[in-house]
Amino acid sequence: LVIDALCSLLSEEAAETQLLPDLLKQCAMQLVATLQDPKHAPAMKRHAQQLEKIEKLWPIANVLKIPGSPPRPGASAASAPSQPLSARDLGLDLDGVWKAEDGSVIGTISGS
Repeated sequence: LVIDALCSLLSEEAAETQLLPDLLKQCAMQLVATLQDPKHAPAMKRHAQQLEKIEKLWPIANVLKIPGSPPRPGASAASAPSQPLSARDLGLDLDGVWKAEDGSVIGTISGS
């Protein structure tokens, strides 16, 4: 259900008129993170056309390998980064702190 909703939202060019761009970037990151899990391969196939539009609107989605879509120029295994990309690598300006219920810091992110 979440994948369906995010694909519908992020494939619409008019989404930026309804939601803040930073929120949409976070939605795009969440969608990409979710679709990295192989158990969601059927959802990727179902939403292949929407995901192609999402790749054009949200550059972070270019890391996805959409079934049935032609390989992107320069997207060979030899050109793939050996380390995962960070928010900063993707040009995202994100800062955050994750806290446990007791208030202790369990993680941070800095993309600015």
